[in-house]
Amino acid sequence: MSAHELPNNPIVLEHFRESYTDLLLTLHDNQSQQGFELAEERYDPCLIKAFDSWMAPVLRYVQSSCSPFSPRLKDAYISMWENKEEILSPINTRSSLVHDDCHVGNVLFNPPRTFKVAAILDPCDAGYKHREFDIFHLYDVRPDLKLVERYQEKVPLAEGFELRRWFLSLWDDAKHSRNIGWYDEPWLLAKVNQFNEIYAQR
Repeated sequence: MSAHELPNNPIVLEHFRESYTDLLLTLHDNQSQQGFELAEERYDPCLIKAFDSWMAPVLRYVQSSCSPFSPRLKDAYISMWENKEEILSPINTRSSLVHDDCHVGNVLFNPPRTFKVAAILDPCDAGYKHREFDIFHLYDVRPDLKLVERYQEKVPLAEGFELRRWFLSLWDDAKHSRNIGWYDEPWLLAKVNQFNEIYAQR
């Protein structure tokens, strides 16, 4: 069964929370000595350069005349791009194997006995990136499960995660818009406002 259908039972939720965060930690413990994975089995030891490779085509799409992005959103993405080195520097460390779309809507659990994770679906963007490319997705579906909080109890995240959470989420949304044509301006503007509020307080 899909994990977004978990019964609202504290014992069940705790079993799932422990199972899923342990699974993600095991996944993230897999690292590449070559660094961050690019296309065609190439790697870069620098996350910021790898991010350039991953997201430069997305930025070109956002800024193109055929994209649905409004001038306000185009300006927001340019600003984020110009500040990406500052934002990503705290996690310019070691790579981890990530799923990169690990919200609980893509997770199956095993009822009715253990309620532990049985499978993670849709691994089309899996690769060696940084663990936070998984962590921000845990807010996407059923944030009431408090998976990020449990994960951080086990492995603290670098300072500035709240800012990077919105930064990575916005770039992921732009990637989805480019890949499948999805676009929701109020949704994106709300995230931009969250990002700008935290960025102003840094």
